[in-house]
Amino acid sequence: MAAAVDGVLNSLRSRYEAPARVRQDVVQLVGQIRSLLPKTGHLISNDGSESTLLVLTGTIPITYGNATYNIPIELYLPQAYPRAAPICYVRPTSDMTVKPGHHNVDGEGLVYLPYLHEWQAGTHSLVTLCASMMSVFGREPPVYAKPPGHDQQQAQLRAQQAAIQAQAQAHQAAQAQAATPPSYTATVTPPPYGNAAGGAAAATPPPGYSTVAHDSGAAERASPPANETPKQEAVRRLTTKLRDDLKGFYANICKEVDVEYASQAKLRAGHDDVTASLERMRKHKGVLKEQIHLAKQSTADLDTWLTRRQEEEARPVDPDDLVQPRDACSQKMLELVAEAGAIEDALFALDRGLNNGTVELDLFLREVRKLSRQQFLILAHEKKIIAGG
Repeated sequence: MAAAVDGVLNSLRSRYEAPARVRQDVVQLVGQIRSLLPKTGHLISNDGSESTLLVLTGTIPITYGNATYNIPIELYLPQAYPRAAPICYVRPTSDMTVKPGHHNVDGEGLVYLPYLHEWQAGTHSLVTLCASMMSVFGREPPVYAKPPGHDQQQAQLRAQQAAIQAQAQAHQAAQAQAATPPSYTATVTPPPYGNAAGGAAAATPPPGYSTVAHDSGAAERASPPANETPKQEAVRRLTTKLRDDLKGFYANICKEVDVEYASQAKLRAGHDDVTASLERMRKHKGVLKEQIHLAKQSTADLDTWLTRRQEEEARPVDPDDLVQPRDACSQKMLELVAEAGAIEDALFALDRGLNNGTVELDLFLREVRKLSRQQFLILAHEKKIIAGG
């Protein structure tokens, strides 16, 4: 299969901007979908220019209603591929016809897909394009088998359209021969279709868009003109059918427009709500940032305090440092109280020594007299300090 791709691409290599990318994508596609074959094809653009391009023709499988069907397609690769998207057609066989009103395929078989509309050279390829078509066509097949008599009906419809065009051309020729051309501002009444006798029946101008809703063809269906030929009857019925179709089309368009306007109003209201929510979230985010900053600052202060406390607790504590006098009087009072306590302890020790026989009575009396004198002086000094404080 790669050799077939190279053979076709060699004859067209000078026409493509990126022949290596074209070969890579085509070989990858025909390797997965072997029913697609590469060949050269001619494509006529809307401006009338004709291009010779590489085209992949064949079928792609779809699954619809628990059954597998093959959809005939043609994929044209433009000269700017992959920068430009491929051009896809559905090509029905002789016993098939394109489904009218299909959402993704027009009457000529041209395929319209969001995947093609969003085509990008870096992310899109022929394999994913065919996968997208298989998915879309699996939900709504683009072709169906022709019903019995379909070709005959189409031939009759083409004959009726040709008759209408011929009559319109004859009417234009008759107007061109008129002595006074109609004014552009005047309401021109189209001539009647005429009859075999050459008489002119009264006719009304075709309804405008504002009057499409009125069934102006009901009167014609109820009372057809006298001596109407088969050709005139066919033209009249076709005109009535077209008028009815236009009326239905206009009504559907109005409904769709109303739905779109309602959706647009909802989207605008939702946009306002989203904008207001975003503004509230921005303000709340600012408040949260301030609170986070304060919390971090408080955490740092607590860490510093804890570190300082841990350092202080690690040092040995001196009992003398626990109580510090406030001034000189307090310092003196502290010394007097300590000295008085020491005298009390000394008197207690002397008394115990006397009782135990370790201290003689003379020594006991002499020391007690001396300590009692000091204790008296201390008490007097304490009273003086208290009175002066």
